[in-house]
Amino acid sequence: MTSLSHSPRTRGGARTFFALVNLRSGGRRSSEYVLHKLSDTLGADRVWVLFEGGTAERHRSQLELFLRKQAPKYVIVAGGDGTISFAMDVIKRLHDQNLLSPNRGVIAPFPLGTGNDFSFTLGFGSGFARWIVLGEKRFQRLMRDYETATVTNVDRWSLHVTTTTARHPSGLVHTHVFNNYFSIGFDAAVANRLNRFRGRHPNLFTTRPVVKLWYAAFAVMALFTEKKIGSSILLEVDGRRVPVPASAKSVAVCNMLTYAGGAVAWNGDAVDHYAKPSVWDGRVEIVCFYGIWHLALVRLGWCYGKKLGQGTTACIETDCHSCQFDGEEVLNVADSKGKSTFRILHFSTSECLTVPPRQETNVFVLLLALAAAVLAIVGILYRSPVS
Repeated sequence: MTSLSHSPRTRGGARTFFALVNLRSGGRRSSEYVLHKLSDTLGADRVWVLFEGGTAERHRSQLELFLRKQAPKYVIVAGGDGTISFAMDVIKRLHDQNLLSPNRGVIAPFPLGTGNDFSFTLGFGSGFARWIVLGEKRFQRLMRDYETATVTNVDRWSLHVTTTTARHPSGLVHTHVFNNYFSIGFDAAVANRLNRFRGRHPNLFTTRPVVKLWYAAFAVMALFTEKKIGSSILLEVDGRRVPVPASAKSVAVCNMLTYAGGAVAWNGDAVDHYAKPSVWDGRVEIVCFYGIWHLALVRLGWCYGKKLGQGTTACIETDCHSCQFDGEEVLNVADSKGKSTFRILHFSTSECLTVPPRQETNVFVLLLALAAAVLAIVGILYRSPVS
């Protein structure tokens, strides 16, 4: 835990909050700014810095000790979607072992990551950037929102991955838990390449806008490498076979109402046989995208993903090795031989704070869409024969 010498100016409002901060999420400057602001507002003894050296098990055990000692009613989790999932795992483990009261550990997301769909869906915005005066205003607005927010249940899902490798020809099963989504195809490939590059060059990702620009660069490069995967996917929803368009380049299983940093992939207002989705209905929504350009248009709100199904369970069989859940690469699939099977089942529910969402304007996505359109036109002209 980071030790800060300054004293808190205030201990917050009527609710008692503790905070967990991941300095690796988003841009380093913004996360350090949020750390000091939370320490000033709540008190340094109520703020815990995550992932400071050591192994993953050490991080988990230290956080468990902190939460057991403090027994917080509300926990602000400042980080990305993966950070929130990690905190939920620890809190659930304490609940299951009766080491933390069931009404303790309500999650309040603070969006410091790249996508932040969990925070966006619950009404706390798609990101946070330290922009002189705007940073202070956004921080204070979030703290006010936490005071007035209501508590809701959020579904969590287990992902059981079965792969065959040279060492395990009969199949090897790995289990993960996700809150937001699981995806296969070009979007997973872009996110995985970006994460690997970021791991090798962390100094190139100092602010969230810079992270977004890097994502745009990798997305544009994917325009010339993405492949159609629809014909190689076998999809079942609640035990029923569902056809996937052959031209699909990505399939996403979504729990949150937004995807890929705020894209509303599922048209919940359409008049059809599907139920209106929510984060606590025990169902996931499955959609597909036809390429980077399609996802960019969805992010702009100009269209939606192609609906494939909605249900309480889903099973996907494919030989596509590019896959991710909540922005994390499924590492064991890359070494698999042949097809892998992904089985998705309801795992648990967690209590979180929520407020009515605010409309956000994302100029970055507009620039990405324009860049993608220009490059697509250039590619078409380049391939066209000269008369």
